[in-house]
Amino acid sequence: MWLPEKERFYSFQDEKFLERRYRLDIKGEKVLDVSRIEGNSVVWTGRYGSEKTIAGAEFVGEDGLGNVWVQVEEALPGKGVRLGVVRFSKEGNLLDFLFFPENDYCWRSPRLLNIGWDGAVYQVIPAEKFLKVRVWALM
Repeated sequence: MWLPEKERFYSFQDEKFLERRYRLDIKGEKVLDVSRIEGNSVVWTGRYGSEKTIAGAEFVGEDGLGNVWVQVEEALPGKGVRLGVVRFSKEGNLLDFLFFPENDYCWRSPRLLNIGWDGAVYQVIPAEKFLKVRVWALM
């Protein structure tokens, strides 16, 4: 199983090229803290807690409303990984999360998901001779 560094930093530029920085920090095995950083200060920290072991997390991006999206991978009992996305408001409040029913985990890709300006979640599923792309929406 792939295990991430405990703490990772990401930068994001919006359409006006304003940069925002985010820190992802897996605490223990079941808690993910997502922090927005401006300068040397933490503006907010949002928390996602899981009953399963968090095996990895990647910053995906922001949507048009400023919501922050993070790809989460959770280890399943025995073998396997559950892929999902977690959404935080621009103030850092946990809004919701979605885990996908299909995830071909033959190899690991850091960018299995992408976020549209409207908040649509695009999932890329690699197959032997083609790619499947699914579009999900959280209401």
